[in-house]
Amino acid sequence: MESKSGTRDLADLNLALSKLRENEIKYRTLFDNANDAIFLTEDGVLLDCNRKFCIMFACSKEQAIGQTPDTFSPLVQPDGRRSSDKAVEIGKTTFPGEPQFFEWRYRRYDGSLFDAAVTLNRIDIDSDKPVLLTIIRDISEQKEVENKLRISEEKYRGIFENAIEGIFQTTPEGKVITANTTFASMYGYGSPQEMIETVTDIGKEVYVNPEDRARFKKMCEEQGSVEGFEEQVYRKDRGKAWVSLNARAVRDENGNTLYYEGTIEDITQRKEMEDALRRSEERYRTFIDTTSDGVFLKDHQLRYAIVNKMFRRFFNKTEDEIIGKTDFDWRSKKDAEGARRIDLKSLRTSSISITEEVVNNRIYEIRTFAVNLGETSKGIGGFVRDITERK
Repeated sequence: MESKSGTRDLADLNLALSKLRENEIKYRTLFDNANDAIFLTEDGVLLDCNRKFCIMFACSKEQAIGQTPDTFSPLVQPDGRRSSDKAVEIGKTTFPGEPQFFEWRYRRYDGSLFDAAVTLNRIDIDSDKPVLLTIIRDISEQKEVENKLRISEEKYRGIFENAIEGIFQTTPEGKVITANTTFASMYGYGSPQEMIETVTDIGKEVYVNPEDRARFKKMCEEQGSVEGFEEQVYRKDRGKAWVSLNARAVRDENGNTLYYEGTIEDITQRKEMEDALRRSEERYRTFIDTTSDGVFLKDHQLRYAIVNKMFRRFFNKTEDEIIGKTDFDWRSKKDAEGARRIDLKSLRTSSISITEEVVNNRIYEIRTFAVNLGETSKGIGGFVRDITERK
């Protein structure tokens, strides 16, 4: 007859076995329903794997069990090292009990590749035979996004650095926070970093007229942006240059200005040409206004483009009464028709036509000739001389 203590021991054993089975079912359920692929290896051979592993590697459990991890890795990793060599190196670090976290390129059962984030750890199920637990998370989509982002950044960085125009960001206080190479070179700096580290107040250190900086900021604050804002600036060597800005104010959610950003163009050559042209025009205007003959120029539509002071005096007209108008707009019909005939003859024959006209009881000799206004355009130029006394 069985003793009471034996019956109690048997009951305790059955309870322990029941709890063990419950725990095994619980952990098997967690194992099989994990979102990450999990597998166990012992002596370099795959002992077990979960359902996610089979999905991730496109294989059945029977095809996976008994294989080595090399079966699921390409020959070479993205860094150019052999997968087997890297695996041995990682394993040596893991076996002493130090968990490993790394990225790995795997090969599915059909040969296709994917990138994964891996956690590798040692677990001691049997002290004589340590088991490696590997958890794999597919990061292919993440890597693809990162790669696209990298390509995009490289593309726009290339555009930023190689743009013909200077690109910049400056704080309201005048600190340069972003600049491309073109922007820095416009100001004579060897690199954007040199300018960023050197210039602390662009209004005082770069602007020839600091009030231009104040005017620029005021326009950005009131209008939100500026276009074609011209200003004279100092280069690093204190030489002067002219630039043109297109910029906008970048604000936070409360409307406070964080910085100004935009593009800049060096217009020094254009300004020098404009200045040279202005001086040339002034010299030309002085010359034709001091000559004793009347001087005029008509465009391709026979509208007056230039008349000097003596010409206006001969005909007793102001500049506004003549410039932009044809002879028909301010002369008698008879005189205008005569002038038109002579103009057309000069354009047709490219010869000088000499005629005489009486205006306000004075006799004038008019020399008319064709003038090239461009590659495909011609106008009429001429001189008017008072010959009353000679006559």
